[in-house]
Amino acid sequence: LEHPFLAAPADEASMRALAPQFWEGGDGSSVGAAWRQGLDRSYILLRADVRVEDREGINPYQAAYFTYSAAALHETSDAIPTWLVRGLSSVMSNILVRDDHVQVGRVLPQHLQRLRSRSRMTLKEVVSHVRPGTTPLDTLEALDAHAWAFVHFLAFAEEGAHAPLLDAYVGAVLSGGDPATSLASTIGDVSRFETPFAVYIGRTL
Repeated sequence: LEHPFLAAPADEASMRALAPQFWEGGDGSSVGAAWRQGLDRSYILLRADVRVEDREGINPYQAAYFTYSAAALHETSDAIPTWLVRGLSSVMSNILVRDDHVQVGRVLPQHLQRLRSRSRMTLKEVVSHVRPGTTPLDTLEALDAHAWAFVHFLAFAEEGAHAPLLDAYVGAVLSGGDPATSLASTIGDVSRFETPFAVYIGRTL
């Protein structure tokens, strides 16, 4: 990002004052980070009082990693669809940097729990979702869980068998292709993944 501005509101009230749209039509109390593109630069907000448990497999700085990844993807291209921005950013949010290695693709328990305990969106609904805008927080959280899981599935399921399709899709979009047309010509009809996707997110391993 080019000269991003980072602010750390102290609490929910401070966050609400800077990003009131997250409280429109729902409870935004769980919003720990937000990103907005201003006229002069990108603005990243991180609530200082939000904490994630620091334990093995969980990045305690998920909000920062997610927000920075999403902002970087938006700056790369406005054509990258919402599901891919939020899904890939969610995968990147749980990167763990260790002294001698980096772990990518660790599971996000909160997303997995949501997918397993509530009704699910179809994959067609996930990939056709428009930019969030004033999307209710509950709907946005559902989208994040599904987008994370679908990107995770495409990148890692069946020993990475679908990863070339995801790479081809990203390449097509970044080359100027229409997201919907590029999806059809690379990944294809996502409905064909419904069953293996359900199996993937339902595994105990």
